[in-house]
Amino acid sequence: MKPIKQPDGTYKYDFRYNGRRYRKQGLKKKSAAEAEIRKILNEASRGIDATSNALLHEYYERWMTANKENRVADKTLNNYKNALRLIESYFPANKRIKDLTSIEYQEFINDYAKDHTKESVRKVHIAIKACLEHAVYDGLIHRNPAWNTKVYGKVPTQPDHEKYMEIEQYKTLKNDIKRYDSRSALFIYLLISTGARFSEINHLKYKDLQKNTVHLPGTKTETSDRTIDISESDMNHVKKIVSQRSISLHEPIFGLSYNAVEKTFNHAKKRLNIPEHKTLHSLRHTHCSFLLSQGISIYYISQRLGHKNIGITTQVYSHLLKEHYQEDNEKTLILLGGM
Repeated sequence: MKPIKQPDGTYKYDFRYNGRRYRKQGLKKKSAAEAEIRKILNEASRGIDATSNALLHEYYERWMTANKENRVADKTLNNYKNALRLIESYFPANKRIKDLTSIEYQEFINDYAKDHTKESVRKVHIAIKACLEHAVYDGLIHRNPAWNTKVYGKVPTQPDHEKYMEIEQYKTLKNDIKRYDSRSALFIYLLISTGARFSEINHLKYKDLQKNTVHLPGTKTETSDRTIDISESDMNHVKKIVSQRSISLHEPIFGLSYNAVEKTFNHAKKRLNIPEHKTLHSLRHTHCSFLLSQGISIYYISQRLGHKNIGITTQVYSHLLKEHYQEDNEKTLILLGGM
C-alpha cells in the first residue's frame, strides 16, 4: 500500500482492500499519494465507498425524484426543488457529496439566511439534511455534515395578521376573478370558495364536482380527503367554466403549475390594490378568518379545512380566536347575568 515512483518522477498507487481495487497515477508528490492512501483506508474501514465520486447535486436530484415526486403535495415538492436550485447555484458542479464538510454546509445555510426568514431556511435545511442522511445509509459518507447545523434567518417572520387579506378585499377578489374564464382564474375562485390547499384543487377531477359539493382529494394527511359544500351560485359558475372545455369525468380539471396560477393572482392584486406580499395560501387563511368572524364554529372550520384534528386548527389560528375572546366574554356575561 505504499506509493510507487514512476520513471517520469510522479507517483501512483495500486492496491486491494476489503475486496476492492484502488488505483491512481500521476500524483506529483509522494506525500500526496500517501495522504490519499490513508484517506481511502480510513473511509473503507468505516464502511464508506472510497471509490464513489457521486456529485452532490446529482445525488440530491435522484434522491428527491425517487422519494418525493408523486408522494408529497405540490407545494412541499416545490420546497425540495428549491433546495436543489440552491445547491446548484452555490456549490461547484463537481462538488462530490463525500467532500462536503459541516463547516461548508453551515456557510451555505448562513449565505441563504442573509435575505430569508428562519422558516424558509428551515425548509431548505430539512430537505438537504434528509438527503444527506440517506447518503450515510448508502455508505457514501460516514457522518451527516448537516447534523447540528444552526438555522436562523435575518429577515423577520411575517406577522400573523399579514398572512390574511382584509375581508372586503377577499370579497372583491372573488367578484373580480369571476369575470375571467381562464383555468387559473377558476382555480383561484375555487381556492376562495372552498378554503382548500393548492394541491387539492390541482388534483380535482370533473367527477369530484357533484350537485353542490366538491370532493377534495386529500394530499397532506389521511383526514384531508373530504367532501365539502359550496353555494349553488358558486357551483353554477364552476360548472359553467368547466363545461367550456371537453374534459372526461376522470381527467384532472387543472394540472397547473404554482407559477401559472400565481401569475394570474398577481395581476388581480395589482388591479385591486391588494398588497404584493399576499400569497395564494393567504386565501386559505382568510377563508378561515372570514368564517370565524361570522361566528362559525371552530369544529366545522377544522373539518372543512381538512385538518387532522381540531387541535391543529386552534393552534394555527389561535390568534384569531383570541380576537373574539372579548366579544365571547361579553356574550357569556349577558347570558349568565340573565339567568
